[in-house]
Amino acid sequence: MKKFNIIFYIFVILIVVLGIFLRLKIYLFKIPFWIDEIVLSQSFIDEKFLNFFHVLVDNQKAPPLFCSLVLIVQKIFGYNEYSLRLIPLLSGILSLFAFYFLLNDYIKSKLVLLTGLFLFAVNPVLIYYSAEFKPYSSDVLICILLLFSYKYMSLKNIQPFKSIWAKVIVYLIISNIIILFSFPSILIIPSMMIAKFIEEKKITFPGVMIFLGSFTSSLYLYLVYKDLRVTEILENDWQTGFIKPSATSLYATFKDFYLFVIQPGGGITALLY
Repeated sequence: MKKFNIIFYIFVILIVVLGIFLRLKIYLFKIPFWIDEIVLSQSFIDEKFLNFFHVLVDNQKAPPLFCSLVLIVQKIFGYNEYSLRLIPLLSGILSLFAFYFLLNDYIKSKLVLLTGLFLFAVNPVLIYYSAEFKPYSSDVLICILLLFSYKYMSLKNIQPFKSIWAKVIVYLIISNIIILFSFPSILIIPSMMIAKFIEEKKITFPGVMIFLGSFTSSLYLYLVYKDLRVTEILENDWQTGFIKPSATSLYATFKDFYLFVIQPGGGITALLY
């Protein structure tokens, strides 16, 4: 059994090292900025933190705290592709470790855990966004950390806090900070709260306060971005971006997935090469 555990951890280390290598490789390859990255980077020319807490240059939107973290890196290393993409890279690398701990918490089978970790490490989309100046890589990291924290979260047990209201305040501060760092958490955090209500079979007033208070940052972001119009260009671009409830659409989706990821010479093979 001890020998098996050693072999298991060797494979974990090898998979994580492979994932780090693939992310570093595409980051160091220095793929030129594309239009979305260029437009977002314009908001970093002035180097003012307060600029990130309202609509960005050219009606761009990005999590304020993500942008603030990128700006700190920029002030240290200068205004260039490497510094602007460093936070996504670090998020991608940290996601490998976070995903392992998430799997280790919920999956008993070592083989299934290794398989899941390997698929995560070589996922071409995750690798690509680890080297793109957008918040998608940090969104993945935040999502994993939130899912990991769910098991240890309780809305009725006040430990290690002295009072339930101290816990409410701490939960509110953390949840609103997270939302300002990652927009998808606007949906994840309330969903976790509802799931915890169901799991604990008890709805408490402090728990409801935490649930409602987690929308504070969401309301702020709504007020900031509510006047932005959805342009005709965006509408046309995203018309084909969602799966439609039809056999044709489902077939096209799975076909694209196969061509990009599974077939020889596809996404995974190309990135490994």
